[in-house]
Amino acid sequence: MCESIPEPNLLRQELFVYSVGKAWAGWFIVLFIFFAVGIYGLVTPSEVVASIILIVIAVLTLPRQVIRYAAPSLRKAIFYEDHATLFERRTMRDIAYSQIVDVNVARSMLYGGPRTEIFLSGEVKPVIMVKIPKNKNLEVDLVTWLRRKTGPISERVGRES
Repeated sequence: MCESIPEPNLLRQELFVYSVGKAWAGWFIVLFIFFAVGIYGLVTPSEVVASIILIVIAVLTLPRQVIRYAAPSLRKAIFYEDHATLFERRTMRDIAYSQIVDVNVARSMLYGGPRTEIFLSGEVKPVIMVKIPKNKNLEVDLVTWLRRKTGPISERVGRES
């Protein structure tokens, strides 16, 4: 007789994970390559102008990326089926999806690239993620998944009244 294997607890399974450290590491590697190729070009008799351009691009990009990744207070976020855990600079908190008022994708000159803004009830400032996490198994990104999970804004406003 075959016993059934219990299914894993879907409520504790991490569906989306966001980490500013991982995002910053990717940019650090790109900047390191730009600097390395640029310096190599300066010390060898090759394209000096191209090397200078690479170094200038890296130097001009670095402050923008530091601002992009250092400005938001959110350091890590883990999204489960029934709630999310947010790790901010000095705090950790669990939020229910019913607390989410709106989810936006925004672009700005300051941050560069798309960022996710999650507006929570009772808070003025949104929770900002500088990347849009994706789940390859679910074949969906966090913004789309949260919008499905929380429903249209008009429905949420109607429920709260």
